[in-house]
Amino acid sequence: MRMPGDRKVTLVKGSGTNTEARQEIVGNIQPRKGFFGVTTPIEVGDIVEDTDPRTAGGALQYSVAVVEIYQGHGALSHIEVTWGQPPRPPSPKPKALTIGNLHSRVGEVAGQLYADGYPGQAAFEAMKAVESRVRDLSAIDEIGQRLIGRVFGGTSPMLRLTRRTGKLGQDEHEGRTLVLMGTMQAIRNLGAHELDELDEVIALEHLAVASLIMRWIDEVVAADARA
Repeated sequence: MRMPGDRKVTLVKGSGTNTEARQEIVGNIQPRKGFFGVTTPIEVGDIVEDTDPRTAGGALQYSVAVVEIYQGHGALSHIEVTWGQPPRPPSPKPKALTIGNLHSRVGEVAGQLYADGYPGQAAFEAMKAVESRVRDLSAIDEIGQRLIGRVFGGTSPMLRLTRRTGKLGQDEHEGRTLVLMGTMQAIRNLGAHELDELDEVIALEHLAVASLIMRWIDEVVAADARA
């Protein structure tokens, strides 16, 4: 039964998703509550759109927080809705990482993890790939900073992180080695808690660091091959 104040509004289900559906319903819209016929298919999480009288073509949105169904006789049967905070729009799913021109090995181990919503794990796997590559090149069975120190550290490193020679090459090698050692400690050794809290932007920056290091390793030459 129509009640005074009833008007046509739009019920939106799955707002902002690929399954969003809209339909016209009739209801009485108040600032904090809404009232609808007992058969109205309205549920928690739905959005109700009403005309905004302040602007031509504007719309007001109400988020359904509580749904209470009252069953009686005739007009006594109705649904009472309490409005809540509007839902946050879903974040767009990141694309699988071939991201720009990041090093191919980073994309291989981290791309799908990042796209599937696991940015922290993606950063961790990228640094593990760096570590694995250094271990394969050197045949030294160590991990983390100890591995990096044995391969690139000291006055006569096993491998160099530059193709430059002379003082400039020495400075570049030492600087890159320090970056790699620090990165192993700061990113490779992240605990489970830190991984879970790593957001997409910070994780992407970590992946960029891993990509840069992979490119440095591309330049690796054996110490005895120096000019």
